[in-house]
Amino acid sequence: MSSLIDDLDSLIGQTSHSNKLCKVFILLSKLDPDDSAALSKLIDDNTVSGASISRILYKNGYQINDRNVNRHRRRNSGSGCTCP
Repeated sequence: MSSLIDDLDSLIGQTSHSNKLCKVFILLSKLDPDDSAALSKLIDDNTVSGASISRILYKNGYQINDRNVNRHRRRNSGSGCTCP
């Protein structure tokens, strides 16, 4: 039986943009629930810049840049990622 993380990881590298989940979504699914909730809250708070979030993520070993954060913020819009 595969796990959610295995299924999400299988999407990495697919060529169709519409089938890919973004790096932020994948990271959120891999973090422990408390860290994931804290990051989600910051991502949904537009008073915190994507660059600030990215700096904290890089400091903690996650390769997520401000463009990734901002694109995830615009998810399901014409210029955002395709994540749920």
